[in-house]
Amino acid sequence: MILKILLALFLLLLFLFLIPITLRISYDGAVRLSVGALGIYYTIVPKKPKKIRLKNFTAKKLRKRREKERLAALKKQRKKEEKERKKKASAAAAKAEGKKKLPPEPMSDEPSTLRILLGMTDRILNTFFGKLRVDVLRMRIIVGGPDASSVGITYGIVSQAVAYLMELISAKTRFRRVHDEEVSVVSDFLLAKTTAEIDLRFRISLWDLAATGISLGFRFLREKNAARPKQNRSGKSRELQKG
Repeated sequence: MILKILLALFLLLLFLFLIPITLRISYDGAVRLSVGALGIYYTIVPKKPKKIRLKNFTAKKLRKRREKERLAALKKQRKKEEKERKKKASAAAAKAEGKKKLPPEPMSDEPSTLRILLGMTDRILNTFFGKLRVDVLRMRIIVGGPDASSVGITYGIVSQAVAYLMELISAKTRFRRVHDEEVSVVSDFLLAKTTAEIDLRFRISLWDLAATGISLGFRFLREKNAARPKQNRSGKSRELQKG
């Protein structure tokens, strides 16, 4: 019985790890950002407006709200006063003891985490984006402007930018363009300003995220160990041999 339960839990976790998490970004005059899985999405932007309920504005609830705000303000004031008191006490103690300035610590030869991560930036991006699936559902841009010359210049810039973006996505990710006719950049000399309809979908599974994180973690440890000064490593090895 216990073995069946464990097997069921293992299969459930495996199923959850294989479910792709989807981030969807769309624009048609306003940006919409949502995240979800299995067709169920939660909208992050724009936020849903809070519903106004008249029952929350009764005299009793208003009194409770004012009392709660008063207690919160009083608590905040007490914390501020306590912080100021501790600050003054520590300053007075330091002045009384005649605190001496410590000499600056020598620079360590150990490689910093930030330096190693910056060196691994290209590998991190290639590993992550290699697992990421991008679906271009729609990218329609109509270039407009106040005059024909500005429309022509803007059209050239936008069309080249879209071409480079599509080439970058197809080269670095698991790219899939759903419908070719949904990706277009056209000019309209009668349009006063540029309009766009964009709908992009990004997918990656928890399994791919975990595998990428573990792989990069081991890579980071190898890079950190390899970047240590040889003198420190040889000195440690001599100490071990003497011991």
